[in-house]
Amino acid sequence: MNNRPSFIASGLQARKGLEILALGDYSAYRDICHKVKTSYRPFVREAAGMMAASLALPSDGILIPMPSHLGYATDTLDLCKELSSLTGLPVLDILQGDMRESVHNLKSITGEIPADVSLGLRLMRDLPRGFKPLVVDNVIGTGFTMKSALALIPDGIPCTLAVDYRRCTL
Repeated sequence: MNNRPSFIASGLQARKGLEILALGDYSAYRDICHKVKTSYRPFVREAAGMMAASLALPSDGILIPMPSHLGYATDTLDLCKELSSLTGLPVLDILQGDMRESVHNLKSITGEIPADVSLGLRLMRDLPRGFKPLVVDNVIGTGFTMKSALALIPDGIPCTLAVDYRRCTL
């Protein structure tokens, strides 16, 4: 869609060559990431505008929203719909998971993600051929949920507002 650069897992412990479409480090985009969580339309629209203007989104991409701790996509679905309206990329809401405590809250309480946390992520239908799957989340903090999604969508490209480069492993 545009010629802006994406990150190639620089500054992360990531699998070799993993492309990550992100505006930048979480420390710079923390406020907008938290605002998107409210699903308040002006905030979501602002975030989608920033992503559409700054990220190298492939013209054959398909936006797949990450499910929240409720087990289905909430704010990420809103973000994908706004991004779709700006880019023309289709949205495919096919990832679901188990209802659970948020990974962010668990990490805040214990200082780490408990080893027994299961997201129960599953694909509700097959991905259509001919598209590059863009797995959309508002922030990649630890990489835990994104890793689970990429296990189901091996060719998926993480697409996010921000990455916490200090803590994230993919």
